[in-house]
Amino acid sequence: MLKKNKNICIIPARAGSKRIPNKNIKKFLGKPLISYSIKIAKKSKLFHKIFVSTDSKLIKKISEMYGAEVPFLREKKFSKDGIGTEFVTKNFLKKINYKSYDYCVCLYPTSPFLKISDLYLSLKKIKKNNFDKLTSVGKYNFSPLRAFKQINNKISFLNNKYKNIRSQKLPNILHDAGNFYIYKIKNFLTSKKTQKKHTFFELDSYRVLDINTLEDFKMAEIQYEILKKKKLI
Repeated sequence: MLKKNKNICIIPARAGSKRIPNKNIKKFLGKPLISYSIKIAKKSKLFHKIFVSTDSKLIKKISEMYGAEVPFLREKKFSKDGIGTEFVTKNFLKKINYKSYDYCVCLYPTSPFLKISDLYLSLKKIKKNNFDKLTSVGKYNFSPLRAFKQINNKISFLNNKYKNIRSQKLPNILHDAGNFYIYKIKNFLTSKKTQKKHTFFELDSYRVLDINTLEDFKMAEIQYEILKKKKLI
């Protein structure tokens, strides 16, 4: 059994979004997108606290309405394009009483396909094996090792080493699913070498969808309804 008093959840949700205005609170099947992440975190009962880090009063209001805590608004300088998630997470942890907790789950507000078991098994894995960081990952539908590069009106293999190798023989390559990260707080804040003890949790490929455009958003809604009917989320 995982002790929830040792875990906290931080959902980073800045207001700025160029391709989809107000993406984090845009209605997803009738509810703000961020509400799905807050709901799964609450329902899991894995966390002593569920926080939202935002620079928006509106996102703060909506987040609190769904049960998350927003103890302060994020400074504008930490909400600009190019400011990484790890930097935002570290900054947030330093402003709260982080020494009371052991693990932090940084859960993206664009994660409607997550299941409680994803969070439970990930926390169990990082704790049992004493890793410093865990990243949610997915498999590529087609291996990028056999990718082409374009030169004017011609194409050639990006890496000739793999051009005659059957896909079944190619190395297994994973990509960041962009759903959540887990950090062992003490090491995360005091060391720059977290990558050395970095593990992963693989999500089902049909539940990995990057929501960056309006087309992605619409496809995600369709996919969500299909998975819900099949009881896969």
